[in-house]
Amino acid sequence: MGLFGRWVKIGAIISLLSLSVWAGWGLRSSYLFIYSLIVEGQSGYISFLGLAFWAGAIGYHTRFLAGLIGASIIALLSSKLEGSKKVNKLLALVIVLEAFYFALLLPYVDYMLSYQFMSPPLILVYSYIVQPIATVPFFLVLAYKIWKYDGTQKTLNMWKWAGLAFAGYIIALWSNMTMGRWFDMIYSDGWGFLENMTVSTGFFVSTVLMTLAVVFAIIVAFLLFKQRRLKAKKYTGISLSLVGLHYIFYTFYIFYLGYSFDYLMLVDVWTIPFLGLGIALLLNNPDR
Repeated sequence: MGLFGRWVKIGAIISLLSLSVWAGWGLRSSYLFIYSLIVEGQSGYISFLGLAFWAGAIGYHTRFLAGLIGASIIALLSSKLEGSKKVNKLLALVIVLEAFYFALLLPYVDYMLSYQFMSPPLILVYSYIVQPIATVPFFLVLAYKIWKYDGTQKTLNMWKWAGLAFAGYIIALWSNMTMGRWFDMIYSDGWGFLENMTVSTGFFVSTVLMTLAVVFAIIVAFLLFKQRRLKAKKYTGISLSLVGLHYIFYTFYIFYLGYSFDYLMLVDVWTIPFLGLGIALLLNNPDR
């Protein structure tokens, strides 16, 4: 964390706690359905989703823990502990938990393809395939590299994997939003929905912001391959700021159209604090 100042750490803590709150909201819904199954004998929704329901419930648990552990690491971290083996192992655990969440999206693919849909939502299915492919392999390798990291030149290739993991993470966020929502609407309903000015504005602003975030994330990966960490930090800030700005816009868009808070929580709205974290990275002074 030596590259980062106090405000970056605060932004990271808020973002991780936001992740836990978002996952906690999902856990609340899961427990309500489990309560209905055990106490009231109503298993309709759980039976309808099957394995996908249980995978989702476990995934919410892993994200909830990842957010809490990650925020605790940063909040309690002192300069003397940075780079210590204990901190590295906890950070590796956080990354593995997040990788586990993405891996648990795959049962939804089987559910959407095998259930009795008259027309399977293929673009949505693809988005659930892209997310684990873009994250799980890179997260697991990065977690291993961090676990073994000792600060020597030999282990510096950890930063290369950090770049790939970051790019994969932003691609996963893009996939969940742009592919899973907008492109799926085009596939299902055609381009006609863009005749509505409000919806077309939502589509273009959302798609452009998230796609730009991916572009800058790929630049980050390239820079970290070149060991240009200070410059990569700035582009990381831009990418994160675009994601956070996107979800601020999308939140207003959803409420303007009259959708519920539950509907909003289906996407990665927890990334709104990325705007503050990204700005902190852009203005970062490690001594402040």
